[in-house]
Amino acid sequence: MDSRGAMELIQSASEGSPYCNLVFHIRQLLGREWKAVIKHVLREANVVVDFLASMGHSYNVDVITSPISSLNYLLLHNVLTFSPLELF
Repeated sequence: MDSRGAMELIQSASEGSPYCNLVFHIRQLLGREWKAVIKHVLREANVVVDFLASMGHSYNVDVITSPISSLNYLLLHNVLTFSPLELF
């Protein structure tokens, strides 16, 4: 699922959805007294998140407790490649 699909799911998931429990918790977080914005960002413009999602899926990782050295290159790539206006 890509980020656009996730956004749509959060906005309109029914109780029969296999992601119902996750969407419920996301909606609870969004309902708290803070400002939260969900935006679609192209995968190509967010290689760090794409890498972390792939890593979590491949290795069944829930929590990262120490910095991952391979992210340094990806973070630099994001900064040098995309201007903030190109991300959305």
